[in-house]
Amino acid sequence: MNEYTPEGWALHRLKYTVASRKGGIWGEEPRGGASDVLCVRVADFDRTRRRVDPAAATLRFVPDSSENVRTLQPGDLLIEKSGGGDLQPVGTVVLFDRPVPAVCSNFIERLTPAPGCVSRFLCYLHQALYEQRITVRYVKQTTGIQNLDIEAYLNHEVALPPCAEQTRIAVFLDRETTKIDALVEKKERLITLLEERRAALINRAVTKGLDPNAPMKDSGIPWLGKLPPHWQVIRMKYLTIMEGSGIQMGPFGTMLTVLSSKPTPYRLYGQENTISGDFAIGDRWIAEEQYLSLRKYALVAGDIVLTRKGSIGKARVVPDTITVGIMDSDTIRVRVESDRVSVAFLVRLLHEAWYLKAQIEANSRGAILAGLNSATIGDLQIALPPLPEQTAIGNYLSRATGQITAIIAKTREQIAKFQEYRTALISAAVTGKIDVRELVEA
Repeated sequence: MNEYTPEGWALHRLKYTVASRKGGIWGEEPRGGASDVLCVRVADFDRTRRRVDPAAATLRFVPDSSENVRTLQPGDLLIEKSGGGDLQPVGTVVLFDRPVPAVCSNFIERLTPAPGCVSRFLCYLHQALYEQRITVRYVKQTTGIQNLDIEAYLNHEVALPPCAEQTRIAVFLDRETTKIDALVEKKERLITLLEERRAALINRAVTKGLDPNAPMKDSGIPWLGKLPPHWQVIRMKYLTIMEGSGIQMGPFGTMLTVLSSKPTPYRLYGQENTISGDFAIGDRWIAEEQYLSLRKYALVAGDIVLTRKGSIGKARVVPDTITVGIMDSDTIRVRVESDRVSVAFLVRLLHEAWYLKAQIEANSRGAILAGLNSATIGDLQIALPPLPEQTAIGNYLSRATGQITAIIAKTREQIAKFQEYRTALISAAVTGKIDVRELVEA
């Protein structure tokens, strides 16, 4: 027994806690018969509460012979054996606690707890090991998919308390994490309400103006409704340099197949910059000769850039501090006539106005793969007040939404602290660093 092992606890390898293991099965398309069962996927894992959401599981046909062997039982643990990524490594373990017929998919393995082991305690123990990145030690990655060497992982040594103590710890953590989760949920509801309030302020200002008593006229466009009579409805392409030539998609094909492995004076910008708004991040570089041949795709201060794949339609203004470089094929650049539209006003519309989001969504079906194009962006219809009014609206919204944005940021910080405390509490309890015997009724 060492100094890190509480009295009465014993050191064992994780495999001691497992009575049996069985890989999952994906099955076939459902046939409408008794052999159609729920198939739990990794996507159905609740990674915070470490449970399965059975309502989200997919119905699949599994032959009787396989179903009988692979059917999940309440108390089984499900471990993700394939998948994950840099930010979310493979190896999450969840508890299956629903009395419904189900199997797990082939990216998951079922672990049936051994006699004398409490599944709820084990689930918390695996969660603590995951948060400590113990599972990362046992990951093999020969392709883009991470694979957990479960055999090696289950050889990891841990300290286990007696069965009665496991139950007390599980009861304690169930109670305390439920309290924390309720607080987090309350904070998340607050963020939702604040975001709705902010969106309402923005969308009223950019479609009705700042004067609540101003007269209105029908715009003739269903998603815009009534506008102040002195506002224009104008397509985006007519606001850019030379009426449309200011809208440019990034280079395609083999133009960017060769990137520099070392920093150069010329950067390649993409979605990570546009989504975050930070044009200093990223480690993609191109050589000078490549930059010179592709300089029509260059980004300069004051350009508006939009994401055109994945999280489509995110918009940012290129800052004055940008390093010389070009955009990639996942990006669209908009270069506007500054005497007709305020860049700050237009980027706010693109990033936050509901009526532009609706147009982008309506015209970008299938864009997750194909992406937005310059024609779609050029045809966006903009509700445009005179330039001085654009500035006034922008100033008002900066003031009106600034406090809301600050409260949202503070609330997110509080959520992060709650989650950090939750993780630390679980780790302390399952390793015996806190004694829960006086905190839980025996």
